[in-house]
Amino acid sequence: MKIRGTLLGGAAALLLAAPAGAATVATDKPCYLETEPMAVAGQGFAPGTVADVQGAGVFGSTPVDAAGNFGLQTAAPALGTTKPTVRRVTLTASDGVNAAEATIRVSTFRADTKPRARRPGTVVKWRVSGFPAGAKVWAHYVHGGKQQRRVSFGRMPNNCGVLTRRLRQLPIDDPARGKWRIQLDTRKRYSAKTPLKLVMTGTVTSRVVG
Repeated sequence: MKIRGTLLGGAAALLLAAPAGAATVATDKPCYLETEPMAVAGQGFAPGTVADVQGAGVFGSTPVDAAGNFGLQTAAPALGTTKPTVRRVTLTASDGVNAAEATIRVSTFRADTKPRARRPGTVVKWRVSGFPAGAKVWAHYVHGGKQQRRVSFGRMPNNCGVLTRRLRQLPIDDPARGKWRIQLDTRKRYSAKTPLKLVMTGTVTSRVVG
């Protein structure tokens, strides 16, 4: 089965406040999709210096102001995989004397099943990543442009992890032959225009083929 995903969204502008007295660094969110815009803020650095922010796939430099603060607009790293994945990334900010660290989680926006391309009734293991932490995920099974079945996949882990669910490839008795669309999103009501979604398509003959 083929998979594709679409995404709309961006990072919020509000930065987490850092306590005074020591160099600190924080990001505007704890979790990001890969390559998503990311804001980094630092406090307690040497005024008039340049702060370097580095991490796995993240690099940036920005001036430190007279109060010892800096702000940097960058992007979360690409993870280099097409599988549902979540990784911890440690960011380090340094002005050459003062340094601070912050840890974020970065995920792909993907879904897959194992085993793949089996009979419609085969129980498969779904793995889903990239939807917002704690969001409820729905699977919409669509044939002929109409939803034939809706299934709750449960909620995404609060730690930005990977959601897993075991289910028949098509949880429908004797599904109609032809092309099927399986759309995963966070809306109970199906719409092909839902902006944040993952879509799998396949054709039912005697089995689901890619």
